Amino acid sequence: MSNWKIVFLGELLTESKIESESPNTQKRIRVKLNVGGVEKRPDTNDKEGATKYFVRKQGQFIYGKQNLHKGAFGIVPDVLDGYESSSDIPAFDVHDSCYPEWIFYFFKQNKFYLKLESLAKGVGSKRIQAKDLYALKISLPSKDQQQKILKEVRIFEQNVDRLNKEFSYQFALINKLKNISTNEAIQGKLTEKWRDNDSDNGIKLNAISKDVLSESINIPFEIPTEWCWHFLGDAMLKITDGTHHSPHNGATGDYKYITAKNIKNDGIVLDNITYVTKEIHKEIYARCNPQKGDILYIKDGATTGICCINEFDEEFSMLSSVALLKPPPTIFNKFLLLFLQSSFYYNYIRAGMTGIAITRVTLKKLKESLIPVPSLKEQLVIVEKLNDLLQQYQRLEKQIELNKENTELLSNSVLSEVFGNNINIIQNNVKGNFHNNKDGNLASFNAMVEFNKNNFPMNIEQILLENGKMSAVALWKMSDYHDNIDRFYEELKKLVEIEKKVVESEEKGFLELVK
Repeated sequence: MSNWKIVFLGELLTESKIESESPNTQKRIRVKLNVGGVEKRPDTNDKEGATKYFVRKQGQFIYGKQNLHKGAFGIVPDVLDGYESSSDIPAFDVHDSCYPEWIFYFFKQNKFYLKLESLAKGVGSKRIQAKDLYALKISLPSKDQQQKILKEVRIFEQNVDRLNKEFSYQFALINKLKNISTNEAIQGKLTEKWRDNDSDNGIKLNAISKDVLSESINIPFEIPTEWCWHFLGDAMLKITDGTHHSPHNGATGDYKYITAKNIKNDGIVLDNITYVTKEIHKEIYARCNPQKGDILYIKDGATTGICCINEFDEEFSMLSSVALLKPPPTIFNKFLLLFLQSSFYYNYIRAGMTGIAITRVTLKKLKESLIPVPSLKEQLVIVEKLNDLLQQYQRLEKQIELNKENTELLSNSVLSEVFGNNINIIQNNVKGNFHNNKDGNLASFNAMVEFNKNNFPMNIEQILLENGKMSAVALWKMSDYHDNIDRFYEELKKLVEIEKKVVESEEKGFLELVK
């Protein structure tokens, strides 16, 4: 790597400004966010106007001025050769000394593009202009070296893609297991062995008679003989909803005002909570009377079916988009919650939603839906057993998530090793001629130098503090001494032997701060 050159990006990129002679709305391209690539823009009925469009060629580097810092950049693929974009999505011919993909990975490495947001300038919609990119520095090996490295990077990324697909499959499998376990819980399969050893399964609610069930009601699944089916309305002490008016509410008041936006499957959230006065609350509270332990259920809109247990001791008011279910002493609220959150009931209740502007589930449908009820003792056992299973699944999910994060860290590390994170904004000692040639000025130059100071610490100690354990090569290429290996090792030796701030880690070739 010692023979790699450090060049300005402006030495490698030349903006292509071939104006389209016959603009064609069917041949427009766009650059997706999050390094999603370049694709054909969906057909639109653009009106003719003063906007100029420019012809783009395969192999050009292209980016979105407004969204570069969100990962909107890529290489124009073969299939989009000859397509067009406006000057807001500029494209660049790449110098013969550099492969376009080398520049692509330069921006992608370690999500470097995220750090470019402060380069965006302008009133209203901020943009990152080409001249701001020209001042970035990039490590440039020979084309042969680039080719070899890019080949290895592609192979590595293919392996990462396969791993990520495996992670997605594992997450989907665990989600499927959750649904299966929950459905088995509400069908009595989870406690089958427990019932064989326990005879106390008396039901204290008035069950639906078998004659009624067989003649007029479609039973969704079989339940143990010790269980009984009930209409949800008959099983609950109360099923109601909040006010059907839209009372005045605001950021201040006497009582919290709960709407659908505040209900999540894991509880009530108080983000953007609003309040009502004591007078308004009195009228609403008389209708629904929410108390700790009741179930709050969203019955209107896109989030219908989301529900949770009310854990508040205090009084609050509710909008009609939220239903309240008050279970009797013979039904454990956590058992009721797992039934309502089961995929069976969720799919059933949403299938019958009505309405035009806003679809909803009526209180009548909630009350007429069926719930299987075991003894209270068995309900407690079901909840305990299911929670144990869900905790196991959660541990598996955390492990998969950790593996996914480690894969991303490894991917970032590999690209950082390749480029050495050598992505420095131009320094004060750079001659002004180059920058002036790119239509720069002192103000933008100083702004970029300040950006460099804030985002790319060049001090060895600072680099290790920000990035943790690093290889000596990566540390060298990120440091102020990237162009002077002897000076780098002189400074490193001082930190290791004299100041004793840096040590070699257990992993050979890596350095870290003394802990």
